[in-house]
Amino acid sequence: MKMHSLLLILFFLCMGQILESSQVSAFLKEIDHDPSFKNASLGICVMKESTGEIILDHHASKSLVPRSIIKLVTTAAILKELGKNYRFKTKLLMRGEIKEHTLHGDLVIKGSGDPSLGSSRFTSQNGLLNKWAKEVKKLGITKITGSIIADASCFEKSLTPPTWQYEDIGNYYGVGASGLNYNENFYQITFSLGKKVGALTKILSLSPSIQGLNIVNEVTEGEKGSGDQAYVFGNEFNYNQTIRGTVPTGKTTFAIKAAVPDPAKLLAEQFSQALSLEGITAQSGAVSLYEEQDMDDLSIISEKKSDTLLDLITKTHHLSINVYTECFVKKLGKGSLNLGLLKLESFCSSIGMDIAGVRFADGSGLSLNNLVTPKSMCEFLRNIRKEPYFDIWKGSLTEFTKDTKGSMLSYFNSSKFYHRVFAKTGTAKNEKSIMGYLDTENHGRVIFCVICNHYLSSLSSFREKMRSLFSLALTDSSFSNLSVTSSR
Repeated sequence: MKMHSLLLILFFLCMGQILESSQVSAFLKEIDHDPSFKNASLGICVMKESTGEIILDHHASKSLVPRSIIKLVTTAAILKELGKNYRFKTKLLMRGEIKEHTLHGDLVIKGSGDPSLGSSRFTSQNGLLNKWAKEVKKLGITKITGSIIADASCFEKSLTPPTWQYEDIGNYYGVGASGLNYNENFYQITFSLGKKVGALTKILSLSPSIQGLNIVNEVTEGEKGSGDQAYVFGNEFNYNQTIRGTVPTGKTTFAIKAAVPDPAKLLAEQFSQALSLEGITAQSGAVSLYEEQDMDDLSIISEKKSDTLLDLITKTHHLSINVYTECFVKKLGKGSLNLGLLKLESFCSSIGMDIAGVRFADGSGLSLNNLVTPKSMCEFLRNIRKEPYFDIWKGSLTEFTKDTKGSMLSYFNSSKFYHRVFAKTGTAKNEKSIMGYLDTENHGRVIFCVICNHYLSSLSSFREKMRSLFSLALTDSSFSNLSVTSSR
């Protein structure tokens, strides 16, 4: 009799688990039959943080293009390598002697790969070049017989990864990583509009102005509310750029951002202008340098330290700035992108992440040659907890609160998720991704990673589907009881 009762109890417990899991199964069935996912490649992994048990597997071992969520690997690797308090140093140096207010030599700006130099995102960078110019003036210099040299030799000369798409590398999000960056390596183009759809725009201004830049403007006015659909085409170090596409009508002006061809040279030019305002001239102009030079005959005038590495990482996580992670990966490789990518692989292996389906092509996720699996990324998020820097790294992720804005708000648009989610999203034309930590109501913390490639329907419809998944993960106790695997 006791055995019979025990069997009945076990039976009803199992039935309860099956019924509870029906919501998850229904979600997967809905995804499988949704026309918008018919031609897409979708991978989902949900894992218990405490045990590592995979409780939802929908093609979790499929290699997919991750986009910006790969930044989390890069930031963790550089944090381990350099430490949270590391600061990039940019030095203002002098070569030669000062005689009768003339420097018989050069001024040299020596970079260390700081991605934030001159960035308006950090108040510590405000007025940097003007401050340097005043320091030069204090030395009694009014004339420089040589050049203003921007020394970017700490990184290889090539700015962008070879696998980036041509339509990306001329635009602000596709700027390259230089050993000497300035203002995140973009400039602003402001168009004058005539409030007529189809009309050719006119370039009103460039800020900052770039010496020798030649722009062919083919941008027309698009429909009102159509957004920025203009693309800048031009390779690194190429001062001939073409802009095509549309910007929305309805305003008198509209501004876009584009990649600076040679960031180091622009920095030298801008510093030369700041010196000129102080009455100091450089006879041989501004130049960029990408080969190592002898430092023995250089004396230091000033040194600019960046904000802490943790500050830069936090900005990276919240704003998804590609150039920051590209500088990080080159820093890992002692200036070399390829060596930095190898360091990323080595880092992932060192924390026990399975990299069989993983390939790194850059540090930011802009390259379509990057590949990860949702399972491997969940492993990364779980295994990194053992690292001594984990708490500060996790704390720099975007936490979902009532003040959260941007793409995170589209995935978790309910107060029930407040202070329960730490995550990073990735978004491109045909690729969507999100990964992070979710504190559920019934079964502790879970780790999740969702990657979708070749999704051709609207971004809003994709996010709506994912909201359903995250709501289930938050409240459905079946996530703690049964493993669900999709076979499609």
